[in-house]
Amino acid sequence: MVNPETKTTINIPQAWLVIAEKFAAEQIQLEAQTQIFQQTLAVYGLQKYLQLGDISTALEESYSWHPQTRILTGWADLLLPEHGRILCCFADQSGQVTLPPILPLNTLGFIVADLAADNVALDLVGFLPQRQIAPEAKQFSTQNLQAIATVFDELYLLSEEQYLIKTEIEKIATKDKELNLYFNTFLMPDNLLDIVNQLNQTVEKSTVEIQNLFSLAKSSFSGSEYAVAEANSIEYIDNLNRDKITQASTKLTQTLLAKTRELHQELKAI
Repeated sequence: MVNPETKTTINIPQAWLVIAEKFAAEQIQLEAQTQIFQQTLAVYGLQKYLQLGDISTALEESYSWHPQTRILTGWADLLLPEHGRILCCFADQSGQVTLPPILPLNTLGFIVADLAADNVALDLVGFLPQRQIAPEAKQFSTQNLQAIATVFDELYLLSEEQYLIKTEIEKIATKDKELNLYFNTFLMPDNLLDIVNQLNQTVEKSTVEIQNLFSLAKSSFSGSEYAVAEANSIEYIDNLNRDKITQASTKLTQTLLAKTRELHQELKAI
């Protein structure tokens, strides 16, 4: 049962229904039509809720607003340019939420929604940070949801983590030209978000270990935005002192892990 104190209700205007019906009509199967219709309204509702808190969103740049990704993936995401993507979900009758087989890069969490039978209102039931879900998980229970307002706490944490990473990287990068060339690439927005996600996974899950967040050759980063960093930095690598880079990278990783743990403890204490 939904706790009325932890959810929020968003009224649905006619304009949202028109777009939801348009997106749903792209699907052939009735089940898919219903899913896209509901998800579109959920994304609209989430956008309105976040805008009330002055959070920047990019609806038209979200995968859910692109015909191809909408049809192929079923992702009901809302892009927050400064933080990543939030996925909107619906629970089944048993209170279980099924996750997509593959998540978009830099997914920061999940909002569970509940649509009124007459489509006049939408409940944003609760929020669950992605960092609290096991990498191998295929679903989660609504019993694990936090109050919907905690999404703002999560966004605050992510902002603080990004500021921390930028500050520490800039300290390293100012030491000499070679370090500056190497580490500045990691300040690219997508790379920065990727580092935040790696830190959060390590802090939240004792089974996850990171020896060096900034090693371009590390196989666990294959397919991530680190590939962009490698492409932009490869021309410099042969000229860099690898020992110096390795030592600086390892020290920076250790510093960020320690300070990220402190941030998480501070948030839990609030």
